[in-house]
Amino acid sequence: MALSTRIEELEGELALYGVAMGKGVSSATFRWKLFLCQRHRG
Repeated sequence: MALSTRIEELEGELALYGVAMGKGVSSATFRWKLFLCQRHRG
């Protein structure tokens, strides 16, 4: 399985947990995506 495919799957799971748990997880999901973008760039 390609790494990008696995990341997309994990992002989907995080989104589902965000819906289930409320704003706290949604905020964490946003921070996680920001972290991934920063890590990818540098």
